[in-house]
Formats: sequence, C-alpha cells, structure tokens
Amino acid sequence: MRRTTLICFLVALFLFSCSSDKDNKGSKNDGNSLQKKNGGTVVSAISSDIDSWNTLFSQQSHGEELRRFLFLKTLTYNENLKIRGSDFRPCLAHSWRFSEDFLNVTLYLQENLRWSDGVPITAHDVLFTYQKMIDPVIGYPHFSRFDFVDTCRVINDYEIKFHFKEVYANELDHINFEVLPKHVFDRVSSEEMRDHPFNENPSVVSGPYRLKRWERGQLIEFEKNPEYGFSKPHIDRFIFRVIPNQISRLTSLKTGSVQLVQSVSPEQVESLQKDNPNLNMLIYPSLSYEYIGWLHDHPLFKDRRIRRAMTMGINRRQIVDALFHGYARECIGPVHPARKDFYNSRLKPLPYDPEQAKSLLAEAGWTDGNDDGILDKEGKNLSFVLKTNINSQLRIDAATMIQADLKKIGVKAVLEIVEFNVMIAQQTARDYEALISGWSMNITFDPTDIWHSKSIASGYNEHNYANAAVDSLIDLGRRTLDKDKSRHIWYRFQEVLYEDQPYTFLYVKDHVDAIDNRIKGVKTWPKGVYYNMEEWWIEEP
Repeated sequence: MRRTTLICFLVALFLFSCSSDKDNKGSKNDGNSLQKKNGGTVVSAISSDIDSWNTLFSQQSHGEELRRFLFLKTLTYNENLKIRGSDFRPCLAHSWRFSEDFLNVTLYLQENLRWSDGVPITAHDVLFTYQKMIDPVIGYPHFSRFDFVDTCRVINDYEIKFHFKEVYANELDHINFEVLPKHVFDRVSSEEMRDHPFNENPSVVSGPYRLKRWERGQLIEFEKNPEYGFSKPHIDRFIFRVIPNQISRLTSLKTGSVQLVQSVSPEQVESLQKDNPNLNMLIYPSLSYEYIGWLHDHPLFKDRRIRRAMTMGINRRQIVDALFHGYARECIGPVHPARKDFYNSRLKPLPYDPEQAKSLLAEAGWTDGNDDGILDKEGKNLSFVLKTNINSQLRIDAATMIQADLKKIGVKAVLEIVEFNVMIAQQTARDYEALISGWSMNITFDPTDIWHSKSIASGYNEHNYANAAVDSLIDLGRRTLDKDKSRHIWYRFQEVLYEDQPYTFLYVKDHVDAIDNRIKGVKTWPKGVYYNMEEWWIEEP
C-alpha cells in the first residue's frame, strides 16, 4: 500500500504538472534585464581539468558543474531547494504528469528548443540517452538510478513515458538526466562511443553556452550558444584556467587575471577580505565530504579491526581545527548532516584514542617485534602508500598530519602526491592501497552507487566494499515509502558503516569561494556556484 507521505509528495507534483504550459515555462531572469549590462568575460581558476564532456563517461563532480554550461537536463532543481525534499522546475520538459497509480510518468517536452546545429531536441534524444545509460557496454557509473524503471517509450516527438516496476519515492529524481544528441551518434555503436570525438569536442550542445576551445590541462572557453531556447545569458564568455597550485590560483585572483576561485583555503579568507575590498567571499553549505578510502582487496584493509584502528589513531578534530578555521566539521559517515530526515545524529565521531588503536592492531597480530617503532607481523612491516592529489594543499596538509598520527601508533604511511586525474584513473583501476579523496553527494538520497556491492563492477564502489547487510539495507531503504520506516532503515545503514569503517570519514566542508564584486546576480546552492550563471552580469566600473 502506498504511504500517505509519498502520496502527498507525488500529488503535489501531479498538480504542478497539470498547470498551464505558460505557467510552467517561466523566465530565467528577474525582470530587470534592461538594467543589466550584456557582454563581458568571466575568468575562473580551477584546480583540475575535466575528464570527459560526455556524461556517460565522466566521473568528476566538477565535470557535471562545467557541463551545465553545455547540456540541459530533462528537469532542473529549484534554486530554493530544501535538502530534505526534491523541488523541480521545468527545463527540457515543460511539465510532467503521473498516472493515478504512480507507476507511470509522462514528460512533455518544450517544442521550441534546438540543438546548437539547429536540429530540434525531441523525445527521441531522451530515449537514446536513457538506452545508453542502461547499456552495460557503456558502463554508466550511475546506472543504479534506473533499477526501478521498467520501460521507456516515445509517445510522439515531444512526449515520453517512463514506466516503473514499483512505486518508490525518487521516481522523478531518477529520470532527471543530461540529454545527448541522438543524431550525432546515429551510426555509432556503444563500443565506439567511448572513443568518439564528441567526448573531447562536443560540437552539438543544448545549454546556454557552447565550447569554443579546450586546451587540455590549460584552458576551457565557453561562448554564448545562439540556439539556446531560453532567456539568453548576459555574460558573453566564460573562461576556465586550469591552475593546479592553490597559491597560484589566489595570486591570479589578487592580480585580477581571474575573477573567481572556488575552494579557497580557509586560512586565506580573513586576509582576502581585509586586503582585497574588490572581492566577495561566498561561504555556503556544500554536500561534500572528505575521506580516506581503504582498498578492501588489500591484505591489510580486509580486517575491520585494522580500519577501525586507523580511524581511532588519526586526530580528525585536530585536522579540522588546524586546517579549516570553522569551515568544516568532523564526519561520521556518508549521510550529510543537512539531510535531517536521514542523518543519524545519535552517532558521534569515533574518539581519537591511540592506545585503543594499538590494542586493535595487537589483536590483529601486529606488534613491534624488532623494536624499531613500526609494527610488524610475520616479518613484514605495517606499511602502506597513502595517495592524494597535488592540486589540493588542504589534502596534502591533512595527509602530512595523518602520516604523523599513524607513526605514533606504529604505522608507516608513505605519502604519494599525484595529479588529480591520475589519482582518479588509479582509483578506478584499483591501483592504490589507500587514498584521501572526497565525494560530492547527490541531491537525491541514494547510496547505491558507492556502497552497494553491485556497484563494484559498474559504479563508484572503487574501494571494493562488500557487505551483505549494507546491500540489504540499501535495497530495503530505496523501496520503503513510509518516511518513519525508511528513517530507521537509513539509521541502521549508517550504524553498520560506523562499525565497519570502510572509510575513515574525515570531515564535511563548506563551500568557500572568492569572486570579483563586479559580478552580480550570483545565487549559490549546495552543488556549487554556477547554478544560475545565465543570470550573472558584470557591473560597469
């Protein structure tokens, strides 16, 4: 039986979908466009390049942020999104309608939208993208979002219907995705798509901008897309300069060669505000967390006692206090504290307890047999390589502090600092022992991609974590419609991970961005600063 909470949520969506097309289309500006200056260029500094312009193959969170300039989704999230629930507004689809039993939803597409080459955007593009996303040959990392989708079929050029295997809470979220141009790939097999030129040169796009040039590892430049079907953006061009070194990014900001830097080092905030009156600091909640990922196939990290000892041997509070100056908090698991409906506040960070960590390691058979300060077992030292990426000084500093903490309990962590894209490739290939990285969590709460064992083969479970209890809780939680019941399931999910310590969860961070104060109209939201870049404008000096 469907629960009342889901009915209320879906009925609200149903009523919205029944409103007029005129009401649904809306305007993307605030009614003051005539007072705003059109033109100009915004130059941003980013720490690393994008991996692919094709959503099917990209694995980076900032890749999604950059692709927003080029590609529209079926729907988009409202700027006033509450983390506790989904709130959609039209995009490619101007409205949507659920069937009475909520097993079907029909999307009604805008009929005036075109790809940048002039070809109409239709339901056939939506169907094509969906089919590629579920194709095992493609290996789309977010394939699990379609677990409950039974069929997808085109009704006509501007109507497409999704049929679900069962009613569940995230139906609309899971059919919201970037749409690819079918006509570009008409004669291309799934095997050939991974190496298709489109992935590096997306010459056909739907978003407010198009790619003018991409100098890999150096520069990305966007220019206005003349075929964009909504209100045209004010800014003519966005340029992203790839500057891996954090100090160099800030220097470029101070000298004015760039106007926007994301992820400013927290220790720089006060001096930037004091010495640069031309800058605004944008500080707002994020959905990201940092962690140490342990490769579970490694002989050391198969043992839960070892993983737990590592966590208790690291002074995470000291790292947060020393490096983040109030812009981060200790993390206990993969559910963000902002998700009030699901966050298990009864769990507290594991204490920093070196003696207990040593006891756990001794219980696992690791002792200092040769009295050299490093634990050993059967003639082998307790040592591993800890990777992180060169373009994050905060991670490097955290890694150095972690190395020192672990040395105190007899563990030798050898630091290896690599380029970000290299680390991602090594993580995907399982070519690591442990690494410091981070996840930007989705708006939709669904931990399948990272924590379900089926996501080892195709997904983001790149630490090869498999726990039957976790799998069962995820499967049950995704199907449970009653909020109170699902809350208890997700609480238990967090408790199992807390006991298992598949990661050492480090901290959740705020966004800390710096922007030239002549850039106006910026609206921040948890997934990043470029949410409404079409509405930005540059104030005349």
